[in-house]
Order: sequence, then structure tokens, then C-alpha cells
Amino acid sequence: MIYLLRKHAYVFLTVFLMAGCVSAPVTVSEAESAPQPVTAAETSQLDLHEEPVHDAVLVVEDIEPPGTTLADEPNETGNFQNPLLPIDGEDEGVPAVTPSLTDDSAFAPEVPADEGEALCVPAAVGDDSLTQESEADFWEIPENNSVESLLGEFTGPLSRSTAYALKRAGRYMPMIERVLAEEELPQELSSLPMVESHYLPEARSRADAVGLWQFIESTAEASGLRVDWWVDQRLDPELATRAAARHLKELYERFGDWELSLAAYNAGPGGVSRALERSGTDNFWELADSGILRRETTRYVPKFYAALAIQRAPESYGFSVDPEMPEEFDTVMVDSPVDLLTVSRLSGISRSRLHRLNPSLRRECTPPGASSYPLRVPSGMGELVRAELDNLTRAERLDFVKYTVKSGDSVHAIARRFSTSVDAITDLNALSNPRLIKPKQTLVIPVRKGTGAEIAALGSKHDGRRTYVVRGGDTVWRIARAFNVPVNDILKWNGLGKNGSIRPGDKLYVSGLSDVGEIASSSGEVYVVSAGDSPWSIAERYGVDVDDLLRWNGLGKGFVIRPGDRLTVSPKGN
Repeated sequence: MIYLLRKHAYVFLTVFLMAGCVSAPVTVSEAESAPQPVTAAETSQLDLHEEPVHDAVLVVEDIEPPGTTLADEPNETGNFQNPLLPIDGEDEGVPAVTPSLTDDSAFAPEVPADEGEALCVPAAVGDDSLTQESEADFWEIPENNSVESLLGEFTGPLSRSTAYALKRAGRYMPMIERVLAEEELPQELSSLPMVESHYLPEARSRADAVGLWQFIESTAEASGLRVDWWVDQRLDPELATRAAARHLKELYERFGDWELSLAAYNAGPGGVSRALERSGTDNFWELADSGILRRETTRYVPKFYAALAIQRAPESYGFSVDPEMPEEFDTVMVDSPVDLLTVSRLSGISRSRLHRLNPSLRRECTPPGASSYPLRVPSGMGELVRAELDNLTRAERLDFVKYTVKSGDSVHAIARRFSTSVDAITDLNALSNPRLIKPKQTLVIPVRKGTGAEIAALGSKHDGRRTYVVRGGDTVWRIARAFNVPVNDILKWNGLGKNGSIRPGDKLYVSGLSDVGEIASSSGEVYVVSAGDSPWSIAERYGVDVDDLLRWNGLGKGFVIRPGDRLTVSPKGN
């Protein structure tokens, strides 16, 4: 009986809205012209309009007509940027910068039209307590001026970007609906990315909110997403959707009301709680009328309802939608770091496609230090990629380290230090000109597993002494050799017995007490160059300035040192 009542109510509402949108008289004097139907064929060449962005716990994109400025809010326009390194000469290339949603001159990238079913109408899931409001007709679209105004914007000034978002939603909607069902949340929440990002998983605002659900870094990390130099999981549609679902669930458990929960998703739970306390009401619409909430938040909930109404019945609002289809993929668990160039070479998959399937990778490789990493490859290619990676020889297996460029560095010198090639560093960092690196620039350096360069590169300084974290397969002898110090010194500095028992994860001192420079002055002032050394690595090791090291030895900055050379590493007389 309830189902029939809901069905009839929904049909009545749809007819009412259709009548309101189609039959309402429109005059020339009105501010906006009547919305015109946007066909599926047009959606591949549509302008992307971005919305003003405001700081909140989850920074959101506020859709405004082009040129509109809100008097009581900062009119910031987010610039959606692709975080991936530029790739030259690739097919299926990912643009270095995604067109701004407010750039009238920018056009959406053309997407081949795939045959597919129309977007499905969201429906409630199960009878869990979180969805009981949905069963009680909570998700009927409110009939008020706020929702009607936002519907006018979506179907008027923003109709082109809305049409393109509806098309793009098809790629992600099945995944979003599945995650919401698994988290026992209402399916209607699948419309929220329309408000947040227009279903652009690479969307990035000026407030550094990122991804389909526009997480800022602190909220992302609190929600269990990894955000660091190697990986940004906010860019992964499924991982971000899972985190957003759990965050929304937490908000609902706190407020017990979906409209207040959505407001808190935008403004932060603390802001909504304070507003409720000041207003004395627990109703969102009364709270919105009180003037306590920021204008952006008062528009956020009706904007969600407007997006939901359009996605339920796009044709009723003049949109003819031919949705994109989800991209199928296989997942290969890689147990050691691998660069995408190697995967591309072994499998024939373009690097740009690997980037598209693995959007959370911020570098050209899977992150080091992880016991395994889920690498996505095109559907049907998983077994081939797995077999090719398993066949890599030890010499072909690489690890990757971060290196911060220092004054006087060159790619050639860095390559020599780490026993790699200039081409490898150039390709891995997408350097257009390897001569143009700058001090403090961070590079990814490929190092072969089991080499001294790999070990030394992972060393760090602590309280004036250099430290190293033991990894599987290490021995005291190998570590001592890598850092060119006696084995007995390693044992003494770390209080190890004669057998030198160490385990992965142990942190070892690999230099003496106080400043590293003291080692040089107390050990005869002379250092014998080893393979992979450079003046900069030696200067760093002994805690001296590279210019001083060159001056003490009468060397110019372009001088090439060789294994066996003897260098003075402290001033004479020390």
C-alpha cells in the first residue's frame, strides 16, 4: 500500500513539475529565457561552467550563472586542474589542465557516444534506520522558491554544463549506487556529486578540495584516504565515494536528519551544531530562513534537491541524455614498486590509459614502501600484466626514492649518484628539459633493488646523525658498505652484539654523534671516492657545504670525480 501511495505521489509530482517547467508562460522581459532541450549529440561539445568555491569542512562548488557575484560571500572560482604529470606524444592523452567550469571559451573533451541505458531513477535501499526517512517519502522534492530557483539555474544559464554532467554521470553512477547500497545509505545521495564536482573525478578547487566528492586534505585523511607525495586517493572515484559514504553516515548519526546532514557536509558539523543552538530549531528550512547559516549552505540543500529532480526525470527538464558507460578494468596486486612506463612497455597499454585507470597515482610509478598495491589495467589484461611483471629479473626490478634538488645539482650528477640514467630520471619526472631543474625541486629517482645507492638514498638525519631504517634482506655488512663506514662502527653506534642481529623496521645510526662534519675532521680529512659518489653527496654526508668541498680540493663545479679519487672533506688544520 505504501509503495502504491509513493508511486502515485511520485507520478503526480513529476506531472506537476513538468507542467511548471514546460507550461509556465515566459516573456521577453524575464531575466532568463526558457530552457531549450539539450540533445545527447550536443553534450560532447559543451562548455564546462565552474561554481564559486568556499572554505568548509568539505569544500563545495557553488553553481552560479557566469558573471554573478554574491555580495555576502567571497566569489572564488575554483580551477579544476589535472594533478598528473604531462605526457608528451601519448594517445588518449590526459590534458595538463582541465577546462574551468566558468571558462566560456573552454569546451568539454569530446567523448565517443556509447550505447547505454538512460540514467536510472534513484530509489531507497533496504529498511535500515538510515533509509527509513526515504521510506516515509522524505526524498520527495520540496515545492518552494529555493528549489525552483536552483532548478531555473540548472536548466537555464547552466544547462550546458548540466547536460554534460548528466552524460558523465553514467560512467560513475553504477559504482556510486553500489557503494551506497553496501553502506546502507539512500540511493538519492548519488546525486550529490552533481553539486560537488559535476562528476569530474579530477576536479580541484582553489581551496584545494579535490575529487568527485571534493574532500579537503584533512577531512580526507580523517575519512581514511591516503594523501601524500606519491598518492592522492581523493582522485580515485571509488575510494572517495566509500569515504564520502562513511562521512555522510557519521553526519546522519549525529544529526538524525538528512537535510541537516547535507548542510553539515557543506558547512561542517560544528557550524551546523552552533547554528541549531542559536536558532532553537531543528528544521533545516527554518534554520535557512533565520539568516544564521552562510548563504552558500542555505543554497546547498535546495541545490541537491534540484539535481535530484533533474536526474530522476531529465527529459522533463529538457535534457536528452546518452550517458557514458563505466570503464571495466582488472586489478593486479603488485608486490613491489613498478613504473607505468614499464607496464606500458610490457603490455602495450598506453600510459595515459594507465593514468586514467589509476587516477590516485601522483607520480609515474606505484608508491614505494607498500607491501602490495592494487594496479588497475584494462579489462582482460590482468593475467598478461601479472605474468610480465612476474618475469622481470632482479636487475629489472626498481625501487623509487624522493630526491630534493640542491644548489649545483644536475640530472647527470644525480643519475651518477644513484647509478641510473639521465633518460630514466627525465622520463619518470616528465622533464621537458633536464637542464632546467631547480633547487628544492623534488624528483622521483629509480634505483635498482639491492644496490648501495638504494640503501644510501633512504638514509635520513636525526639529531645530527644519519639514520637508516632496515628493510628485508639487509645485513649490517651491506649497510656499512653502502654508507662507507666500518661494520664495527655500525655495531658500536647502535649497541649491537658481535652477531649484529637486525630486523626489518629497525632504525640504525649510520654516522657518529653530533654533527656529521665531526667525522671528517677526526678521521684524517680525506675521503676516497666510491662508485656513485658526487661532490654533492659527499658534502651532504660529511655535513659540509659543497662549495667549501670544491674549494678545499681546487675543483670547479663541472669537475667529474671518479672512484679512487681522494678528496679533502674538512679544512686543513682541523
